[in-house]
Amino acid sequence: MSRWIVTRGQGRRSKKIVSVLGCVPGAVPFLVGYKRQFASLPEARRSIGEYSDNGHSTQAAIDTHVALSTVARPSDFAAFYYLSRHAASLHRVFDLGGNVGNLFYYYKNYLNFASDLEWRVWDLPRVVAAGRRIAAERQATGLLFTNEFADASGVDLLIASGSMHYLDTPLASMIALLPVKPRFVLINRTPLTDGPAFATIQDAPTYRVACMVGNKTALIGAFKAAGYRLVGDWEVAELALQLPFHTSHPVLSYSGVMFELMTES
Repeated sequence: MSRWIVTRGQGRRSKKIVSVLGCVPGAVPFLVGYKRQFASLPEARRSIGEYSDNGHSTQAAIDTHVALSTVARPSDFAAFYYLSRHAASLHRVFDLGGNVGNLFYYYKNYLNFASDLEWRVWDLPRVVAAGRRIAAERQATGLLFTNEFADASGVDLLIASGSMHYLDTPLASMIALLPVKPRFVLINRTPLTDGPAFATIQDAPTYRVACMVGNKTALIGAFKAAGYRLVGDWEVAELALQLPFHTSHPVLSYSGVMFELMTES
């Protein structure tokens, strides 16, 4: 029902039906199920229970990212713009939630990275195992994998593309605990809102997982407190997060932001 409300309930007659249903006492939770707002990620995860479907560890989800390793998406070009002037000085990249390394395979086609580039992907154990196997098959020199976030210490660039909203701990807090903070942090394809932050369920064809919709102002403030300045931000028009009966602060497009570590004068 929640999918119908989002995808088919936008016509004039359908909107009237949805409006009437939304006014029926107790009807909304019954109609939307887990496609609603939650106070936290653990609460959202509990709502799907046995239907969690192993999230991003499914073979179907891995196969989807393998297919995404050949062509850049529209929101990648904003990332290329902000990275282009620094690419030659980037020797170590930490790809947070980088799946099988799909960004590594096509970022090199658009940016002039250093010849000794070391691109390290951090992800779930099953995904990392698949990434290592694919990298060996493709003879991907410079692509490495890890299960340790500590390996992000001192890197030139930390990328969180399509991954930050799944983290239990805010990314700025994780970075603040590293012995040496990354020089640049690039966040792409993440849902942000101008309203209060909330958790919900991302129900995609190949996975069903809890995710966090953050407040954009709070995110920028958290990175500023961690010692970073905002370099730029952009809209990710190809992605949106729609929840039935959620109209106060709709996520009509995902977001991207880039930060640079400030040096003490």
